[in-house]
Amino acid sequence: MSSENDLVELYIQKVDYWLPQPKEMVKQLLENLKEEVIEAIQDKGNPDPVVAYGDPYQVAKGLSLSKDWGLTPARWFTRFMAFTVDILLIVSVCLAYLLFGLVVILGINVQQALTISEISEAFEILRGDLEIAFFLFLSILLLFYFLGAAIIYSAYFVFLEKSYSATIGKKIMGLQVVDISGVRLTWKQSFIRNLTKLPGIIEFLPFDIILGMLKMEKGQGGNQRGTELLADTIVVKRG
Repeated sequence: MSSENDLVELYIQKVDYWLPQPKEMVKQLLENLKEEVIEAIQDKGNPDPVVAYGDPYQVAKGLSLSKDWGLTPARWFTRFMAFTVDILLIVSVCLAYLLFGLVVILGINVQQALTISEISEAFEILRGDLEIAFFLFLSILLLFYFLGAAIIYSAYFVFLEKSYSATIGKKIMGLQVVDISGVRLTWKQSFIRNLTKLPGIIEFLPFDIILGMLKMEKGQGGNQRGTELLADTIVVKRG
C-alpha cells in the first residue's frame, strides 16, 4: 500500500510540474485529482497511475482547460518592453565576457579595462597591440555567432521559457509563456516559438509579428506571433 501511495504522490507531482500557476490556485485541483487517481487504480486493479488514469501531461492540460486562471493575452507594448529588458541583459553578459577576456586572458588590469570608455582611447589601444585587436575580433565573432546562438540564446530564451514559463524580462513585466491550454511549454514548443529570435534569423521577427497580427484580424489567436501560432503557445498577463 505504501508503494502504491508513493506512485500516486509521484504522479501528482508530475501533473503539478506542468501547471505553472501559483500553488494556492492548483492545490484543491490536485487534491481532487489524487482522489480520482486512487479510485481509478482500485477500479482497474493496476497500481500504475499512468495506466489507470492517463499521461500526466495530458491530464494537466485537461485540468488547466477546466479552470479559468484569470489570464489574458499580453499586449504588444508590454511584450516589447519585456523583450527590451531581455536584450539589455544579454548584451550585458556579452560585454562582461569581453571585459573578462581583457582582464584575465590578456593580463590588462581591472582599472585600465574599466576606464576604456572613449572610442578614440579604445582605438589607440587597438593600434598599439594587435594581440588585443585579434582577441576582440575573435571574441565578437564567437559571441554573436557561436556563443550567442548556441549558449546565450538557448540557455536564455529557450531554457527559461521551458523551465520557468518566462524570461527575466517577462517576469518583471508580469508575463508568462504557456501552451494555449495553460500548461508549461515542451522543449519543442519553446524552440519553435523562439526561432525568429536566433542570430541571423532575428531579421524576420517583424514579419513574424505582422503574420500574427494578420491572423488576429481573421479571428485567430490573441497577440501571437506566427511562430507562436505554429507552436500553440501564447504570452499571457495575470489579471
